[in-house]
Amino acid sequence: MAMSTLSFTRLGVRIGSLIVPRTTGRAVFDLFCRTRTPGTIDEKQKTLIARAEQRLGAAEVAEIPYPGGTVTTYTFTPDAAPADKTVVLIHGWTGRAAFMSGFVEPLLSCGFRVLAIDLPGHGRSSGKTLHVPLAITALSAVHAVTGPWHGVIAHSFGGAVTTSMLAGHVRGFAPLGLERLVLIAAPQSIPVLFRDFGRMIGINSRAQAAFEQRVLELSGNTLDTFIGADQLRKAGVPTLVIHAPDDREVPYASAEAFTTAGPHVSLLAVAGMGHRRILYAPRVIKAAAEHMDGKAAAALHEMNDHGLADNAQPALEARRHPALPCLALPHPTPPRPGKAS
Repeated sequence: MAMSTLSFTRLGVRIGSLIVPRTTGRAVFDLFCRTRTPGTIDEKQKTLIARAEQRLGAAEVAEIPYPGGTVTTYTFTPDAAPADKTVVLIHGWTGRAAFMSGFVEPLLSCGFRVLAIDLPGHGRSSGKTLHVPLAITALSAVHAVTGPWHGVIAHSFGGAVTTSMLAGHVRGFAPLGLERLVLIAAPQSIPVLFRDFGRMIGINSRAQAAFEQRVLELSGNTLDTFIGADQLRKAGVPTLVIHAPDDREVPYASAEAFTTAGPHVSLLAVAGMGHRRILYAPRVIKAAAEHMDGKAAAALHEMNDHGLADNAQPALEARRHPALPCLALPHPTPPRPGKAS
């Protein structure tokens, strides 16, 4: 969102908050959930996306209907013996299945079937908006025809969707059963995202209440229900949390908060990987695949021996706003070393 557009939007919502706070709060929710349109992607980004999409060439592509439209899936199967376990890859905000493709080959080598998904409003899936209840509606439709799922590897917003799905926090959908979970650079508090966005956009308390009320209307639960650590505590699924202390979009403190869920949650810190480069780091891909294969302890031990976890220090400050919906930058394919994430 350009600064001039943002300034104009702030002025409008501040005036609206005073005159029609309920209507303004609901409009802010719609803005919060709006995904990027093709016109906001420049030619360089289109080239990077096309290059990433090429890695999906070996997949079986399907369009699965759900009440909000269709969701596109990409299935990879190992060449050897038929796979009896499926691992699902779920991207983050402004991402797409192609950006998770680095995990495919290692998982295939472990004998898993791999299912990558374009969330609603992303990639080839239909729609122009996305929020947790909508994502869970779409993923539940996919699960109905591809489940059961052994595990999920989820990045950023995809992690918040997955923990909410595990806990059964959207009305009408039973908790998702998983054996393993990997969360990469995931936010653990949806309420923080909402309140940060409300402050950034400039709405008053009455409009903020209406903004947050939409969560209750769509999910059947209040906003404060959507705390990742509480959801993992309830689910009890063995979880590997991977996060870069230098992540400027989702603070490292989020990863530390996940570990309060219990001993079934492990944390791997990977320094220097930011918020997006982390998806392409070989040590991250290896650790995620080994966790899915039940070898997380060995992976963590090896990483710590190389000083990649124990020596990493949490960032003292984090620039949160770019990770918020409407403000996130499009995912790149692997950038050159030294380039910002």
